[in-house]
Amino acid sequence: MAGTGITRRRAIGAACALAAIGAMGGLALCGSRAEVTLPSDSDGEAPVADVWEDLLSPYPDAVGWLRVAGTRVDVPLMQATEGDPDFWLTHGPDGSRDGEGSVYLDSRCSLTSAAAMAYGHHIGDTGRALSDVHLAYEQSVLDGIGDMTLYARSTGEARALSPVFALSVDKSFGDIQRFGFADDTEFRDWLGSLLSKASARVGGADDVVESASRAMTLVTCSSERAGRRARTLLTFCECERGGA
Repeated sequence: MAGTGITRRRAIGAACALAAIGAMGGLALCGSRAEVTLPSDSDGEAPVADVWEDLLSPYPDAVGWLRVAGTRVDVPLMQATEGDPDFWLTHGPDGSRDGEGSVYLDSRCSLTSAAAMAYGHHIGDTGRALSDVHLAYEQSVLDGIGDMTLYARSTGEARALSPVFALSVDKSFGDIQRFGFADDTEFRDWLGSLLSKASARVGGADDVVESASRAMTLVTCSSERAGRRARTLLTFCECERGGA
């Protein structure tokens, strides 16, 4: 997923929404996680959902917006389909052919899945796509990564998930991918198995995993050079109320 010599696109103009994060009310903390409740427009101001929708307006096919504090990851989120699961690897979020691709959800999951996985290119030190998290498997890098804000277009809701652990794996990591679970126990057992392989984790990661209700994993190339096999997996979690 790494690339070199790629013509730079115009950067996505997301800075205007930064102030909106501070306006989000109703934070319900659960360990290192926070659930974000969008404010109403009863005070006469535009609701935060309108800010996200303004950002998404050029991208009719996007299912939401993804932002990661402490990084420059601030992008529309696309959804792969079973018929063409790799389409967004070579197309920009406006649907045009683009070597930088887009950040997109695996075709086997969605924003409502207990376990979701999103892919994006590592494009040198540009900060575009998922470049800024390619070394998250190093403890010092993970320590500088903040919460993920995930806006879902279908519901108009934004949620916050906290970084929990990261690892670097071979690109043939299908044996550790899971998108369907019989129950919460099976989901958390799978999440725990990933945590056991992690080279970087936050304090209290075991407790977070034991109470996790949702996980989103970002996947990008680990190497600075294109064509290498290593992939970085960075997992964020959301917990049940009352969890650790």
